Amino acid sequence: MIVVVAFAFSVAAVTVVHAAKADPKAAPKTSTKPVAKPTTVAPHTVTVVDLQNLAFKVMGSDGKEAAYNFTALTEVIINGKSAKFDDLKKGMTAKVTVSDGNNASRIEAKGGMAPITPTPRKK
Repeated sequence: MIVVVAFAFSVAAVTVVHAAKADPKAAPKTSTKPVAKPTTVAPHTVTVVDLQNLAFKVMGSDGKEAAYNFTALTEVIINGKSAKFDDLKKGMTAKVTVSDGNNASRIEAKGGMAPITPTPRKK
């Protein structure tokens, strides 16, 4: 029984010594999966806003249409202010940032309804 205990102790000691000799400056192992870089699409005109399916389409000046999805993580900025997806309207000009497939991570839109300015009364 003493031999078994001594053997177990010596194995543990060797393991501790081996761990102590490990290079402390060695970089930790990282994942080899490539991380998708966000891609921003040039400003396009919003052609469809589908609130039910949380999707929208934009058309570029070349006439090509692209479809994107809205997610819970999508940041919406309209006319420089934080907004909601349902504030996005057909006819707005939008820059879309995509980082995962067709899921928009950011929508920067401009335009919308023109502000109503009161007309002065004639006397």
